[in-house]
Amino acid sequence: MIRIPQPVMAAATLLLLVGAGVAQEKRYVVIDQDAAEPGGTDMMSILVLLQSPNVQTLGITVVTGDQWRNEEVAHTLRLLELVGRADIPVVPGAVYPLVRTQAETKLWEQAVWEGHLPRGLDAPREQPRSG
Repeated sequence: MIRIPQPVMAAATLLLLVGAGVAQEKRYVVIDQDAAEPGGTDMMSILVLLQSPNVQTLGITVVTGDQWRNEEVAHTLRLLELVGRADIPVVPGAVYPLVRTQAETKLWEQAVWEGHLPRGLDAPREQPRSG
């Protein structure tokens, strides 16, 4: 059995009580998600927002995350089709991380699957200074 710490349970209860007392006003949301795998947690979080009567989803942006962007866009489009929400626009974002180069990204991916990182890739890279 999973035991939830008392402070966590108290905070969750407080949030539920406060949320229940506030007038439920519709919120406009743009979902920004790497939408890996058809049944993964990313898709589940998208479904929660799509099913909420208090949320109007204006669009979904998808970037490379656990899978490459084009695969994730395809999964997102299929999900929207399955739940009857093909009216929601899906906008593809960056294919490669904005901080690392394509070569560094491929090295990092390869290293993660092998269980180790090459020297220097485990630390954040310094951003170039604009001047």
